[in-house]
Amino acid sequence: MVYAVRFTASAANELIRLPKGVRRLFDHGFDELQRSPFRSVPGLLDVHALKGGRGLWTMRVRGYRGLYRVDGTEVVFVAFRPRPTAYRDLSKV
Repeated sequence: MVYAVRFTASAANELIRLPKGVRRLFDHGFDELQRSPFRSVPGLLDVHALKGGRGLWTMRVRGYRGLYRVDGTEVVFVAFRPRPTAYRDLSKV
């Protein structure tokens, strides 16, 4: 099964504001998420489910986190944040 990757409007704006090198790493990770949004790939993709995160998953890239949920066959990113603030205010995502 191939998953579609999409972004909420706010997540798309946050992604655009990330440093170019970090954005490129996220882009490579999106390709892997299309194949398996629930599995890390050593050296390429680091994902895990958030505890108490209401079905949210996190994709780790350097000091940044992409927060997403899986809706059917879609991986929907809801936020891209620096690690120190990534998990604050999850009720707003």
